[in-house]
Amino acid sequence: PLTLLIRPHPNEDHGPWLAAAKDSPNVKVVFEGGVVPWIIGSVALIHNNCTTGVESAVLGTPVLNFRPWVSEYDNALSHAFGKDCPDAETLGLTINDIVSGKAGGLTREQQSRLEHHIVNVNGRFGCERILDVIELTAAAMQRIRGTKPKIAVLGLNPHAGEHGLFGNREEENIISTLSQSRNAN
Repeated sequence: PLTLLIRPHPNEDHGPWLAAAKDSPNVKVVFEGGVVPWIIGSVALIHNNCTTGVESAVLGTPVLNFRPWVSEYDNALSHAFGKDCPDAETLGLTINDIVSGKAGGLTREQQSRLEHHIVNVNGRFGCERILDVIELTAAAMQRIRGTKPKIAVLGLNPHAGEHGLFGNREEENIISTLSQSRNAN
């Protein structure tokens, strides 16, 4: 069986989660560390109105929006990148589909929306920002040291692309932009 990892929001009372999980050996309630490593190691993320839905989409982890009720206060963006599951039955069926490889990932529309909202994930804008930081750092170092510094750039995107496992933006955008900058200087 799958392990269900419950990571309550830091402001949430953990007591009810601990009590509910106490007799279930495959349910773990954890509080430590940042959320990103947990998302990366997950088969899927189940959330309700949480920004982890966006983070999971960026990291490539399938997102399930468990929404047994809908509120006028829901953040539409947090639910924009997953599959809506209005009840436990739909949630269970969708998890089975993800585990069996029948579902998962973003639709084209969701991918397009993600790229619209996360502008520095892709394209020239993100690379320009990286170059700005490198150039500012180089200028500051030159002022401090009095000589032109050598700057090495080691992996810029999460996991340095992992040879395409987490996307190819490193090679498509960042490396080519750094090469252009090197040639210009």
